[in-house]
Amino acid sequence: MGRMLELILFAFGIISGTINTMLGMGAGTFMIILLTFINIPIKIAVPLSLLSILFSSIIGTIFYFRRGMIKLKLAILLQSSAAIGAMLGAMFLLTLPSSLIELLLAIVLFHVAFLVLLYNPCNSPETMKCRSFSLGLGLFFSFIAGVISSTIGIGGGIISVPVMNLVMNVPINFSVATSNFMIGLTALVGVLIYYIEGILNFQTSIPVIIGAILGALLGTRYMIRNRPNSIRIMVGILILIFGIILLLRRVALILV
Repeated sequence: MGRMLELILFAFGIISGTINTMLGMGAGTFMIILLTFINIPIKIAVPLSLLSILFSSIIGTIFYFRRGMIKLKLAILLQSSAAIGAMLGAMFLLTLPSSLIELLLAIVLFHVAFLVLLYNPCNSPETMKCRSFSLGLGLFFSFIAGVISSTIGIGGGIISVPVMNLVMNVPINFSVATSNFMIGLTALVGVLIYYIEGILNFQTSIPVIIGAILGALLGTRYMIRNRPNSIRIMVGILILIFGIILLLRRVALILV
């Protein structure tokens, strides 16, 4: 592996780690697109992306847990619901065309992005006691997130953060911290599978891991120092970008 490639992977790790811990959303989609753009095979790009999410999530979890920002019981409940949805989503994939699902999700993400940007459901961002929240609705939407995640391969964090914030009235900084923990659990499962299958390339993994750790240190500190409204705006923008990516991917396939 050349020195230039090591630097590129290191930079990708920093970007991914920063986004993961600062916004609670796995930056895997962006990383995979960028890695395949520089001719890294998809079978190598996917585990590299998962590694960056895993190690940045570990750093973020330690950082946020010490500050009491991760709600473990809530995370486990939502993750369990999402796991059930993911299993059903894999079967659901066989009945509906992925193009239709991606198009519908893009429309939903545009709507969610504008809600996140324009509507703040919690007026007390520094505490969980801002308003009672609906656990039932949260579990339902987490289930939907699991279905979507396994159907078209988009990370559940892009949905779990707005679900916790908009539906369950969890402050945005607590939502980000809890989601960071959740995406780490999901990434761990993927990394273990790729390790067992012998797909992980440790030579290319080291720059990504180091970059992800440094990015996580940057992301956690940025999230703590910024006002919740600033974090909420960045979350909304990232969701909007995901929606645009899905829409453009559908348009590109139609044109081809």
